[in-house]
Amino acid sequence: YAAAAKAFSGAAAYDETAQLVEMDGRGAGQPGGMAAAEYIADKFREYDLGRAMRVGANTTYFHNIETRFVQPVTQPEVRLFSADGSQHSLQHQTEFGFVSEGHGGSGDATAPLTFVRFDDGDTDFADLDLRNRIVVLEAYNAPPEVVTEALRRRAQGVIWLMDEAVVRSQKQWADPDGAYVLNPTLPVVRVNGGSAEIIRTQIESASATQSGPGWTAHDLDLQAALSVQLTPPEAVEVPSVVGYMAGYEFETTTEVIVIFASYD
Repeated sequence: YAAAAKAFSGAAAYDETAQLVEMDGRGAGQPGGMAAAEYIADKFREYDLGRAMRVGANTTYFHNIETRFVQPVTQPEVRLFSADGSQHSLQHQTEFGFVSEGHGGSGDATAPLTFVRFDDGDTDFADLDLRNRIVVLEAYNAPPEVVTEALRRRAQGVIWLMDEAVVRSQKQWADPDGAYVLNPTLPVVRVNGGSAEIIRTQIESASATQSGPGWTAHDLDLQAALSVQLTPPEAVEVPSVVGYMAGYEFETTTEVIVIFASYD
């Protein structure tokens, strides 16, 4: 470690960072993403790493992954409004991210919040009325079909409360053949940190206003404005860059160490 620390160059690290920053927009399907992949492959050649992938009789650093993705047309927005008139705006890709799975997609909504808590056992949504409301759900508590049920019950949007330190928008689909951006769509977002706590504080003091088999609904003294506008889904190939370095210790000849990093 001491040798590595002595070899570290702050100027070289700054230069590396500056070059990556110039590749503006390194997301899936963007020109900057391909430029970043080419840059990494050039570094692998410089470090004399082997090409890990084979295409026919040739080897390469690149392995293309087929996927589908959506992009925001405009900057997504989430704002919370308290009864005293105060407003809290959330930062996209840090405090909230949109969801494109299922019926999550484009939509604008401004409405009061209703939190729905679920109990163990069978759930019957028949009497749940979410008309002109934005429904709030705890990620660990709600069943997976609840967003579809919220849409059927005329909810204007959905907010998931998360415990993760950072939440990201679901631009790239984990399964290209999965169910994403199903019509009709509504804005579905995941919220974390202090913003989630603002809502949870209201939940703690809110009384149940509706109940049914397996659930209770609590109207909150908060309103929210959600805005998500997405492009149509697009099929793309995303290049992964894969290199390898052969080991030299006999005792570990059957072991592989995998180092993974994202470049978007």
